[in-house]
Amino acid sequence: MLKLSRLLCLAVCLFVLVSAARADLTLVFEQRLVKSDPQGMQQVKGAAQAGESTTRLTVQLAQDWCSSEDGELIQQIDFKNRRCLLLNRQTKTYTDTALLAKIGFLSAEFRNRLMQAGLFEKMGMKDNPMDPVLMEHLFSIRGPNTVPLKGKTARGTQSWTHNGKPLFSCSTDGFKLSAEETALLVRFLRHEFGLHPDILDACRKAGRVPTGIEIYRYNMGVDHYSLKLVKSERTPAGLVRADLKAGATEETEGGLTAIVHEATAMDEADYRARCEKLKSDALAQREQGKTMDAMLLLLEYGLSCDKMAEEIESLKDAIQHDADCQHLMASINPHTKEGAEEAVKELAALEGKAQAGRRMITVFRANILTNLGKGNEAQTFLIAALKENPAQVGAWKDLGDIYYNSYEMDEAWSCWETALKLLPSAKMLEGVKTLEKDLIKTYPEFL
Repeated sequence: MLKLSRLLCLAVCLFVLVSAARADLTLVFEQRLVKSDPQGMQQVKGAAQAGESTTRLTVQLAQDWCSSEDGELIQQIDFKNRRCLLLNRQTKTYTDTALLAKIGFLSAEFRNRLMQAGLFEKMGMKDNPMDPVLMEHLFSIRGPNTVPLKGKTARGTQSWTHNGKPLFSCSTDGFKLSAEETALLVRFLRHEFGLHPDILDACRKAGRVPTGIEIYRYNMGVDHYSLKLVKSERTPAGLVRADLKAGATEETEGGLTAIVHEATAMDEADYRARCEKLKSDALAQREQGKTMDAMLLLLEYGLSCDKMAEEIESLKDAIQHDADCQHLMASINPHTKEGAEEAVKELAALEGKAQAGRRMITVFRANILTNLGKGNEAQTFLIAALKENPAQVGAWKDLGDIYYNSYEMDEAWSCWETALKLLPSAKMLEGVKTLEKDLIKTYPEFL
C-alpha cells in the first residue's frame, strides 16, 4: 500500500511538472524607449527617429504563437502557419504577411550590411556603423568568422558590451522558467529585439525572465529599451489567441492586394478554366487570321500553365510569314542595353497593333524593363497584366522577383505564394521553393 501511495504521489508530481513545462506565459513590462538620430551619415531605411516614449508591453507566449502589444500596435506571429499579423489599434488596420518574408529580409539585409562593413573598413572608418558584431546583435544572426561574445556579472547584473558600446544587460533575479518556457521566451526576444546569438544563448541558460532588462540596438541611430517586469503568470490550459482581423481592415499595397485576393480565391477548377479560355480564345483568333494575337494568347497560356500549348505548332507557318510576329520574336530577347531600349519601343508599337493578346506584350515589356534596372516601371506593367488575368503564374513569379530584388520581401512572398497556390507543381517556381527550404534550414531558430 505504501508503494502504491508513493507511485501515485510520483505520478501527480510528474503531471504537475509536465503541465508547468507546457504552460503558456503572459508577461507584462513597463517599457521605456529612447531613440537617437544617426549622426554623420544619412539615415537608413528603418532606422530610429529621435524621441522618448513609455508604454506597457504585454507579451503572450504560446507553443505555436506569440504576441506583443504596446498599446498602439499588436504583433502576432503564428509559427505553425508561418504568418505575421500586425494590427494598428488606432487605424484599425492590419497586415498579414509570410514569416519567411521577415526571415528572408533579415538574412538578405544582414549580408548586405556585412558587405558594407567591409567597404567601410577598407576606407579606414574608425567607428564603423556596420560593425559585424553590432549587425549580429541587430539581426540576431551569427556571421562568418564570428568571435564569441562574452558577458560579465557584477552586483546582480549580467552585461554585454562591444568596443565600449553597451548591447544588453539584465538583472540576475527574475521569474524562473522551465526549459520549454525559456525556449518560448528566447524565440520571442529574437523576433522582438534581435539580440546577439551569444546573448540569447546566455538567456536560455539562465532560464528566467529578468526583473530588469536594458537593450541597445545600433541601426545607424541607437534604440535603447528599458524593460521592467511588472507581471508574470502561467496559463496551464493554454492561452486563447485573439482574432486580430475581426473588425479591422486590411492595409493594401497599391492595386496588388486586391489582385492577390482575386487570384487566391480561385479554386483549381476556376484556374484551369481561365487557362483553357486562353487557349480557346487563341484558336478563335487563329480562325480570324489574327496570327499575332493567337500566338500571344498561346504564349500566355504557357506562362499560366507552365507548359507550351500544342496548338502553337499549327501557327508556325503563319508566324513565319507575319511581319509583326517576326518583329515581336526579335524583340523579346535583346542581348545589349541598346538593344533592350530599342526593344521596349518596338514592343510598345506592337502593343498598339495587338488586341486580344496585348496583355502578353505588356509582360514582355516588363521583363525587359527589369533587366534595364527599371523595376518600378516593370511592376506597373505586371500589375496591369495580372489585373486582367490573375491566373498568369509566370507574371506572379516575375513580379515577386522584382520585389525581392528591391528588398520588399512582404510583397515578394505575397506574389510567390499566390503563384504557388495557383500551380504548386510549376517548374518555374523551383527557385522559390529552394529559397524557402534554405531559409528554413539555415534559420530554424526563427521558426
